[in-house]
Amino acid sequence: MEISIAADDRTPVSELPKRYGIGRTQLYERRLTAMAEAGLGEPVRIQNKSFVSSEQLRFLDSLHEWVQQNGSDVDRFLSERYGTKSNDGQSLATTDTTQAESKESMLLGLLSAIVQRNPANTLTNFDELEKAAMNRWRLPTNKLAALLELHTIKGDSIERYGFRCTRMQSKGKQSEWLIEKLD
Repeated sequence: MEISIAADDRTPVSELPKRYGIGRTQLYERRLTAMAEAGLGEPVRIQNKSFVSSEQLRFLDSLHEWVQQNGSDVDRFLSERYGTKSNDGQSLATTDTTQAESKESMLLGLLSAIVQRNPANTLTNFDELEKAAMNRWRLPTNKLAALLELHTIKGDSIERYGFRCTRMQSKGKQSEWLIEKLD
């Protein structure tokens, strides 16, 4: 199912680096990732352009304002405003105000995720990962990231959805990844 967003309710992702005075790498690797971690989903792709909704733009504006005042610790922003967990897995304390905001944001994020997520695509992704594992195919980074529903893949190994993916070699800008099914 694809979300329909009114033209006046979306902002092109390509305009965001200029809006916030940051580079594309920082936008994609940290801020859009934080938006997804907060439960607001990912930008919507329409033809060859990506767009954020007005709700996602409010989150990014809020994050930008917070970074300007408090520094670049985006994880702290997420924990204080959205009640995400710390690295040790403990739930972090929030104030009553931020808890109310967090609950509302989480509900909106959950609704957005339910609407955006297509279980049929996820099952197809699992099937493709399983075929790659059985046949010992090596997948390029962009294909693997799409199958794992990620923007980027960092490091030389990742485990997700019951599969271990190991970087084998690089060819040009893309690396090749070997997929193994975990027991």
